[in-house]
Amino acid sequence: METTRSQDEEGRDEHDNEDESDADAVSLDREEGEGTDDDADPVAIGDMLNAVDLDGVQLPSHQRCAAHLMNLLATTDAKTALETSAQYRKVCEATDAKLRVWWRRQNRSEGVSTVILNGLGILLKVPGETRWNSEYDAKSQVTIFVYYFNIRVTNEKHAKF
Repeated sequence: METTRSQDEEGRDEHDNEDESDADAVSLDREEGEGTDDDADPVAIGDMLNAVDLDGVQLPSHQRCAAHLMNLLATTDAKTALETSAQYRKVCEATDAKLRVWWRRQNRSEGVSTVILNGLGILLKVPGETRWNSEYDAKSQVTIFVYYFNIRVTNEKHAKF
């Protein structure tokens, strides 16, 4: 079966004319004054913000997080102490190595983590790479446990006498 298409005087298919008339109808549906996205002019955001009258309202000045600031100070001071004091470096490296062993054992062995949980009542916090204060939190927790258990042992020694 053969289909034929009729052509208008200019040699275009009638089907093409229908598409053009649909496009004309769409553009006529648009209200006058509405432009296309191509008509938009860029505006600098700074100019817009400067043009707004805030009646004296303004944002407070920037303040750094105190915990983050203290962490930066502590790490800077710790690095300086590690570089200048061989004795401090030796103690620090030995302590860090022991803590890493405990954190690794807790994570790898269910038996060890159960012993830690039964002995301390809580698992040790393990530092992670994604949180800037996780090492501080982990070491702080261990410091609290050491302090608590040293007091308890001291009190038990005095109680025995």
